[in-house]
Amino acid sequence: MTNFLNEKYETWIGKYGTIRWPPNSPDLTPPDTFLWGYLKNNIYSREHDNIELLNENIQNGIETINNNPQWVVKSIDKLKKAYRLCVQMNGGHFQHLMGFQ
Repeated sequence: MTNFLNEKYETWIGKYGTIRWPPNSPDLTPPDTFLWGYLKNNIYSREHDNIELLNENIQNGIETINNNPQWVVKSIDKLKKAYRLCVQMNGGHFQHLMGFQ
C-alpha cells in the first residue's frame, strides 16, 4: 500500500507517509468528532443492567441522530473548519483555535 501511495501521490499523510501522522493526533472524521462523543455522553451516562438494554440504548441514540440531520450538518461544518486549521498549522496543534460553539 505504501508503494502505491508513493507512486500515486507526491505527498500523503500516514504512519509511513511523506508527511508523518502525529502519534497522538485526534482523527478528523465525523464519527470521531461527533457520533462517538454523542453516544458515549448519552449512552454511558447511565448504568445498563444487561447487554440487551445497552444495545437498545445505542440503537435509540443512533435513531435520535438520524432524526436530527441538522446535527450531522453542523458536525460536518465543524470538521471542515478543523481541516482548514490543520492545513494552516501544517499539521500542528489547532484545537485551541476551534473556539467554543
